[in-house]
Amino acid sequence: MKMNGTVGRGLNALNAALHVNGVGELNSTKAVIQMSKIWMIPFFVMLVVLIYVGNCIVLVAYCTVKRLRTSNSVMMVQLTVTDLVAGLTLIFQAVTVSYDYLFEDVHICILWYALIFFRGMASILSLFMITLDRYFAITNPLKHMSRNKKTWFIGVALSIWIPAFVLGFIMPILWHKDWSFEKDKECELPLVIPEIYISWIVVPFFVINAAGIVFMYTRIERAQRKSMSRDKHKMAKLSRTVALVLACFFTCWTPIIVMLGVHSYTYMNYNPITLNIRLALAQLTALNSAVNPVIYVIRYRQFRKAFLEAVGSKRVRPASKVTESSAL
Repeated sequence: MKMNGTVGRGLNALNAALHVNGVGELNSTKAVIQMSKIWMIPFFVMLVVLIYVGNCIVLVAYCTVKRLRTSNSVMMVQLTVTDLVAGLTLIFQAVTVSYDYLFEDVHICILWYALIFFRGMASILSLFMITLDRYFAITNPLKHMSRNKKTWFIGVALSIWIPAFVLGFIMPILWHKDWSFEKDKECELPLVIPEIYISWIVVPFFVINAAGIVFMYTRIERAQRKSMSRDKHKMAKLSRTVALVLACFFTCWTPIIVMLGVHSYTYMNYNPITLNIRLALAQLTALNSAVNPVIYVIRYRQFRKAFLEAVGSKRVRPASKVTESSAL
């Protein structure tokens, strides 16, 4: 009987630990991260290395090889810069995962989520502007060629970073929950980020930009089929490359946006399974920043040659004429 009483007390203590205030300890982001450390930290390190090696190669090739400095490549460099910034956010997340007691600070917790929102908004805005540039190049080529490239570049940069910084970073930093009414100080999304921010800002932002991208790309494809230009093949190749970049982005980001939308619109509670899924989907978004340089290498022969020149491992004869569509 004494043994049974001890076991009973132990089970009661375990049950109390797992179900405090209706939310289990295993239901917390901190607990899930603690259990996931064994794969998260190596994954973060691998991603940071891949992101910085790949995207720095793109920048080195762009800065050292003049024939790659076209309007098309400038737009791609915007996305490269976005991916490098995403790498910085991953460094912060790797540190917080390594020292998970940091999640007990509400400001660190909010910063964790704000950086994910920020890099997501910056990425989709970069892709929106790349698609917009392609759209004008196809539908109004004369106006596209005659525009002031420096002004256009500055305008594109401001259109990407100001909305992403204000909506994705500043807004959750200023507008958040402070745990004052929470018995358990857990770094859980619904406990620190207002549901209305997810349902009225994050999800609509993604949907509106995605709809704009799909609309413009549909018009681009229609215009290319009707085009009689001599560069039709090269323009189509560039558009297919942009489509591949877009497909990778939507593959990496759509699942977590759908999941956030479902939980914020329905006020559905997370459980250990959905928390693990959400954590994995968040890492999938970071993988997108490492994939883009691989696409450039695979799709652009001129870029591969330019990279070999940039690193000095091979000298190739410069092309007699390289058009914007054939360069990165």
